[in-house]
Amino acid sequence: MEKKGSINQDDQEERFRYISSSISDISYSCRTEPNGSYAVDWLYGAVEKMTAYSTDELFELKCWGKLVIAEDLPVFNTHITGTAPGLSDTCELRLKRKDGQVIWIQASAQCVKDKKHPEITVLYGALVDISERKNAEAALRQSEKKFRNLFEHSPIGTSMTRVDGTIHVNKAFCDLLGYSETELMGKKWQEISHPDDIQKTSELLTKLLEGKSNEVRFEKRYIHKNGKVIWADVSTFLERDLDGLPEYYITAVNDITERRLAEEALRAVSSRNEAILESVPDIIMEVDVNKIYTWTNHAGNTFFGDDVLGKEAAFYFVGEQETYNIVKPLFNGSADHIIYVESWQRRRDGENRLLAWWCRTLKNNNGVITGTLSAAQDITDRKHAEAELIKIKKELEVLVEEKTKELKERVAELERFHNATIDREFRIKELRDEIARLKENRKN
Repeated sequence: MEKKGSINQDDQEERFRYISSSISDISYSCRTEPNGSYAVDWLYGAVEKMTAYSTDELFELKCWGKLVIAEDLPVFNTHITGTAPGLSDTCELRLKRKDGQVIWIQASAQCVKDKKHPEITVLYGALVDISERKNAEAALRQSEKKFRNLFEHSPIGTSMTRVDGTIHVNKAFCDLLGYSETELMGKKWQEISHPDDIQKTSELLTKLLEGKSNEVRFEKRYIHKNGKVIWADVSTFLERDLDGLPEYYITAVNDITERRLAEEALRAVSSRNEAILESVPDIIMEVDVNKIYTWTNHAGNTFFGDDVLGKEAAFYFVGEQETYNIVKPLFNGSADHIIYVESWQRRRDGENRLLAWWCRTLKNNNGVITGTLSAAQDITDRKHAEAELIKIKKELEVLVEEKTKELKERVAELERFHNATIDREFRIKELRDEIARLKENRKN
């Protein structure tokens, strides 16, 4: 093993330079001069790397304090050169490098009296470049400022909820529930939630705590200050610290009360309409653009069978029909009115029945045709009755015609008899007149 004494002075200086260049900090010592100011008498470490000055240049400046920017000189004078003998201090300040770049450093100083010359004070200390940390802190502050602005001024109700349930909310959240920020301060989310939704919410938050989900989204009810129920679309994720421990939940709350009320009203209307459609005796069927049955009422199931949905309408046609051609305008958009068609259809029991259909186009919100809705009545018996009526009418017409002919013949016969009777009576009168005239002549 090489002894320290075997290294000559040149080797020691070279080693010192190498070691200094590999160190990121600077160690220094300063001594007071006759005028009372401090001057550097020793430097060690990353002088050029940190300051862009060489060691000799810093020695020429005498005090590294000449690199401190003007705004931070009071800090330097208080915590470094102002340190009293027997004390030590630290501070954070900014240096201006030779290339003009400003860096943050953490400076330390320990003040002692020179043992040989008590009138001289010596500062021993170190300079550590903390620019990365300060930049990170500045970025963090900026990020936190942006988050606060977003949180406080967001039009969406937002809350930060601790694991124990305590909430911190923004103005939009307060406005949503009718409370002031002071009134909600210190409250727990359970206190403003609908009792029936607390367990469900707790279960979802537990999934976040256990790491089973990164985010949960659900709908729940809050209780407004005036007691009314507020429906909300809730999105929540769990913020954790650097060690992975849970810190708080961040929750965005959108008011969907009007939407829920509209949905409930729609469900009520739909339920009522369903009841109406189920109670009417007419068959009501819906087909898509491929003419596949997609919905029917009770009467439709009764006629076609419970397996009618999913089947094409033509499956129930009896014989060749022009039905599709008749309703074709409803599917190609060339007709926007009700089309009437009669079609023979096979009933679930196999009997053929004639149905009268009233068909109309169905469209979605964008005006695209999605199929047709049709109402039908079984007119088989009515058609049979109509046919029987026509038959009876024809038979009556024939009978009337025959009776009329017979009546005409009898009338003609009566007319002949009448004429013959009149002629006989006229001749009898003539004979009586002639007899009377002859009797009158005989008297004369």
